[in-house]
Amino acid sequence: SSARAEGERAPPPSLRVYARRTWGLLRSRAFFAVVLYNVLSSGIGGIGTPASPLVKQEWAGVRTLQNAAFSCAGSVLFACGLQLFRARFLHVSWRAVLASTTLALIGIDSVFTALTVAGVVRNQYFFLGEVALVELPAAANFIASTLVVVEMAAEGSEALVYGVLTTAYNLGMPLATMLGNQLFAGWVPSLSERANYIEDTDAFRASVGFSFGVAYAFGLGALAFLPLLPAQKAETHRRLREWPSSSAYAGATIGVLGGALVYALGVDWLTLNPRTSCLALAGGAGCAR
Repeated sequence: SSARAEGERAPPPSLRVYARRTWGLLRSRAFFAVVLYNVLSSGIGGIGTPASPLVKQEWAGVRTLQNAAFSCAGSVLFACGLQLFRARFLHVSWRAVLASTTLALIGIDSVFTALTVAGVVRNQYFFLGEVALVELPAAANFIASTLVVVEMAAEGSEALVYGVLTTAYNLGMPLATMLGNQLFAGWVPSLSERANYIEDTDAFRASVGFSFGVAYAFGLGALAFLPLLPAQKAETHRRLREWPSSSAYAGATIGVLGGALVYALGVDWLTLNPRTSCLALAGGAGCAR
């Protein structure tokens, strides 16, 4: 009989069929919107201040052993958060989850950071206690942002969709780092100079606090990109059915991903080159003429 036995795996598609599926996906306006959201949300929302690690090390006094222990505990809480979301919140709007968890994460972090920067409480266990509070909303934020991958993927294109969308998000992270370095490079006194944290003047505390406020503003500003993301799986499928497809969207998708990659690699090269690492574009203070 020519019928396949029940449970037998279907043969993989030919290269031509896979290429046709890939091109069809790239031409989708619905897919382009999610790619754009992933790049912008991580590239803008991920902008942080270079003061963050030095506040943790110098002012909060966090040591390696304690940091590792709390990180392990945080991983357990993160896993619990994933299970809780799976059991209770799968039907909730992804946009609502992302907005509420982003607000929660920024709110929680701002309290611990403000008390540490102002010198009210400078204790590594207090500072690391933030981990216990942020892992649950962080887990909900993570799973809500990845559920769209499952819903966007047609049969046979799961790996492609996962690869492109996660690549888009990951490309935004070095972009955020580079933009943050360039934004804060010219601050005086320098936020990256350890001696300033040891001196610990009131003026420098204010400068550090303001830099965190700027970083939080970018995180909140990234919420403006949420309309690019479908609210739930029903809207995802509706977009895929009803939104138009065009080669222009394929070109835009490739352009966004390629542009982010070229920018990140270019700035990385400038940063690693001793002759150009001083440039403001590379996060330096400017090269002497």
